[in-house]
Amino acid sequence: MRKWIVELNLEMENRMELNFVLIIILSITGMLGAICRYNISNAKILIENFQEKSYFITIIINIMGCFVMGLFFPSFILKGALIDYFITGFVSGFTTFSGFIHNFHNLKERNQKWGLYYVILSIFSGLISFYIGLIISI
Repeated sequence: MRKWIVELNLEMENRMELNFVLIIILSITGMLGAICRYNISNAKILIENFQEKSYFITIIINIMGCFVMGLFFPSFILKGALIDYFITGFVSGFTTFSGFIHNFHNLKERNQKWGLYYVILSIFSGLISFYIGLIISI
């Protein structure tokens, strides 16, 4: 009985160490994704062309995030958890669902049609860019 308890404690310590490492990976990749998003959002060419149209910047970033996810998706299936944490951290830090919803709400308040067009454009362009990334990676 005592041997079993010692083995259980060692197993729990190993899991805690692994969880800590995965949390560090998520934190670092999420931070890198957020930094990339910030730099792209503040890129001179985007600010000059879309200064008051943040929804275009959100669509561009979300399309890029879907493309990156498509590129890494086969690796995620083959290699498992580590690439999953990388994709989850980086892509989640890079893209923004809350920004998408905020922009949709603002457009909908101004004009019902533009809000609907924004949702349709975002979803279909995201799917298309994901599959383009997937095709390139295979």
